[in-house]
Amino acid sequence: MEASVTCTITVCSWMISR
Repeated sequence: MEASVTCTITVCSWMISR
């Protein structure tokens, strides 16, 4: 699950950065 959470955080940050 940690991997999924990390991926979600990364995607969220990427979307916000966009």
